[in-house]
Amino acid sequence: DISVAHIDGLTRAFKILGDDKAALIERLPSLIDAASHMNADDFDRHAKDTAKALVTDGGLSRLEQQRRETHFKMWNDLDGNLQVRGQFDPERGAIFQNLVSQRVEAMFHSGDLDIRLDVAPGIEPNHHRNALALLELIRGAGTSVITSDRPVRAELVVHVDLETLQNRIRSHETNTHGAPGVCRTSFGGELPIETMRRIACDADIIPVVLDGRSVPLDVGRAKRLATAQQRRALESAHETCAIEACLVAYHHCSIHHIEYWENGGSTDLNNMIPLCSKHHHKAHEGGWKLSLNPDTRELTVDYP
Repeated sequence: DISVAHIDGLTRAFKILGDDKAALIERLPSLIDAASHMNADDFDRHAKDTAKALVTDGGLSRLEQQRRETHFKMWNDLDGNLQVRGQFDPERGAIFQNLVSQRVEAMFHSGDLDIRLDVAPGIEPNHHRNALALLELIRGAGTSVITSDRPVRAELVVHVDLETLQNRIRSHETNTHGAPGVCRTSFGGELPIETMRRIACDADIIPVVLDGRSVPLDVGRAKRLATAQQRRALESAHETCAIEACLVAYHHCSIHHIEYWENGGSTDLNNMIPLCSKHHHKAHEGGWKLSLNPDTRELTVDYP
């Protein structure tokens, strides 16, 4: 029988496609037939796999929808405790999970007694440690971009199959859209290749390349970020986002490599510009092509 859980699985599958649901609607008869022969968990996976096979933009529209659904709610209960609830898209969620996990490990190694204390009955010890780690992260969030290379960031491990990586490199070289490509974070979230490239501008990305059987072929080194001295030099050249007429202040921008680092681009001043969040998305997921005159730092933008 088809249960409410089956319907929930179908609803989640439709969310994967965003506004482009027509192709999945055409497959409803076969999906309903499959639901009548599968338990809810198996059907949930089957429906998601069917939807993912219909994605034509590498998952960008799905990720954009997940970004819009990101939220975080705080309120105090009757006992005075702070309650929190929310959800994050896979990109922000992976970074959040990595930062908290790294802080938990650091607290263990530091000998912090609080993290080893017994917790109240009914409280999962790992959840208690996550809460302590999050508080530590918030307390240390004021690191200055001038006095250091920005706050220490957790490494983000992403898994990408070799065929996807080769397709995306070929499409970049030939200036064509190429085949859709996604990678998977170590926590299971899926990210478009273009989004992973953008994150790599401002985080430590370690790519794990897999063959067709999901066997690791190569593990890359962490992404090298701009130094504090380079950030000072860039700030002297750009008070705001490098895109003309954008007024977002330099300190609210990420440092972007004109030629992608994984394609051989250097972490040098003549290959780096500050971009605000909006224009950083355009440079990676939006198909903008940027070029920089190394002498005048005049930026040219070719729109798709």
